[in-house]
Amino acid sequence: GQDIEKINSQKFIDCCLGFTKLSNSMGKLVSWGFQDIFLKCSILSNHIQGHPDCLTLQDLVTKEMKLNLHILSGSNNAARGKKKGDPLAGYESASRTILRLIWFLTLIKNLLKGLINEPKNSLSSVGRKAYNDSIAPNHNFFLRNAIRLIFYTVPSRTHFIEKTFGSITNEKFNEITTPIMKGLEIITDYLWKYYSERSITHLEQHMNNINAFNI
Repeated sequence: GQDIEKINSQKFIDCCLGFTKLSNSMGKLVSWGFQDIFLKCSILSNHIQGHPDCLTLQDLVTKEMKLNLHILSGSNNAARGKKKGDPLAGYESASRTILRLIWFLTLIKNLLKGLINEPKNSLSSVGRKAYNDSIAPNHNFFLRNAIRLIFYTVPSRTHFIEKTFGSITNEKFNEITTPIMKGLEIITDYLWKYYSERSITHLEQHMNNINAFNI
């Protein structure tokens, strides 16, 4: 119910962490892939503490853009003039971190939408499509194919739903998840528009990170 143009940073983190629990019902390899979300949430949490004047995601992005810090990824900082010894030599921007979490929430939104709209399709099929339509374009050829293989290891759709929501009908599943999916759609659509308007949808990736879903 919060104002979409004033997204509380801590609530955004809590939302992302909440959705990582879905991986508990999707097998060990997917759980491994989701580990990077915890790291990104930790980085964003540190930014909240370091910028007490910034209560919202928009505040953080606006401040970093004014200071030209949004382009720093941690690995590219020397090339941006932040060499060893500089306090910002290891700075990984909040703007970049938020972008990776937008990828993640888009993946979850696509996954839920697929499960709702394609009741006869397997979790594996829905998961691969959700990935292809969200994070895949940002990954290289080898990583894309590795992650697609991971989705072949997920359990059945029935097992996933039962483990996550209990023994419920498809109708009840849709009743529970449709408002969640639509809420995610509102948030992600707004954030993609916000980032697009500022030309920051392709902030440099940190290629030293080998975790799957959010490089």
